[in-house]
Amino acid sequence: MPKKTQPTQNNQKAWEMAESEYSSLFASMAVPFLSEPMTLEEILEELEAIIGTCSWFYPAYLEQGIRLLANGHEQQGTRKLDEGFWLMLKHCPQEQLIHSIDHFLDGLEILWRYDLSHKYAQTLIESYPDVGLIQDCLGYSAAMLNHFDQAARSTAAAVQLEPDNVHFASNHGWIHLIAGNLTEAEKALHRAKEIEPEDRIVLGNIEILEFLQEHGGTYTDYLLRFADKEELERLADEERWEEVDELVEDYNSGRIEAMGMLAVRSAGSDLSKLSDRISTLKHFFGFVHKLENGIFLYDDIAFLDTYFKTIMHKFIFKFKDVDQEMVESIYAALLQFYGFLAEHNVITSSARDDFKSNILALQSEILEKTRRYNAIRHDPSLHEPEKEALRDEILEGDHA
Repeated sequence: MPKKTQPTQNNQKAWEMAESEYSSLFASMAVPFLSEPMTLEEILEELEAIIGTCSWFYPAYLEQGIRLLANGHEQQGTRKLDEGFWLMLKHCPQEQLIHSIDHFLDGLEILWRYDLSHKYAQTLIESYPDVGLIQDCLGYSAAMLNHFDQAARSTAAAVQLEPDNVHFASNHGWIHLIAGNLTEAEKALHRAKEIEPEDRIVLGNIEILEFLQEHGGTYTDYLLRFADKEELERLADEERWEEVDELVEDYNSGRIEAMGMLAVRSAGSDLSKLSDRISTLKHFFGFVHKLENGIFLYDDIAFLDTYFKTIMHKFIFKFKDVDQEMVESIYAALLQFYGFLAEHNVITSSARDDFKSNILALQSEILEKTRRYNAIRHDPSLHEPEKEALRDEILEGDHA
């Protein structure tokens, strides 16, 4: 662990200048006004300029690392994270350090980089074994990597350090739950419920526990269980739409979570692309859900297969400036997702193969339409009625 240093007056001034520039950068990204959104390269350049102002301004290093990782730049991203991590431990005021660590590890977990959060938590635990948050983070990341013995020890330590922390108690129960230790899971989750009887995460974990106690199987089996369509139809007939939405979200998020968890545990998995694939799926399926304006289950591959061309026409119109990279990202995410569901018998292999064949046959047409649509959007010589006529031709009226 690096030795803490006290900032000099000049160093403190450099930090304050860098902090101001950092805040301005994020303000401009949040409210871009009339300018185009900043590219990754532009953001990285701005962050590098901030580092030029203050060479030990670790938030800029960590931000660079997270953004590089999110865009598939593995080596550059991990190098920046390492630099920022050690600078944070050396320069972050002690009273702010645990909060900064929590924020940093959360950023990695959002990217599904539990391999990295586990590495950093293992380093931290050597100096901070009595901090419940770090024990909990270490346990959670270990569980995601299938290291259940270490996970249970670490989360048990977190609970022992902070026995009234409902989050730690719930996580300890969840880890036993996904490991298949249902008796221990029950003890821990009921303890968590005693601490906070209305906590939604605790109650959700108890529901999963009760399902597994009744039906058997594993946590992954629960996430990939077949949707009870009769129950959904009954709730819809009774116009209990909030319950319908909650149940649909439970099924859909379970599919995504299962794909992510099993990818993280797979030694041969390319984790550099996982968060992008999952993010793409969520945004694309969210768009489809709005179009459907009803019950849309992610495993309804027949619906997507039938209406894929229409959906893509609407997507091109809605989001504008859709380019080849974006289309290819959607294709890659969908093919990985439905390949995963077919491997786990949620959908049939024949349905997956038909869908793959059909959308691949459309890919060149869709790419050409994105090119043509972008061209007319930015052509100043065309008046609006002319543009609308061309839109109608290119998108076959589906944008209406």
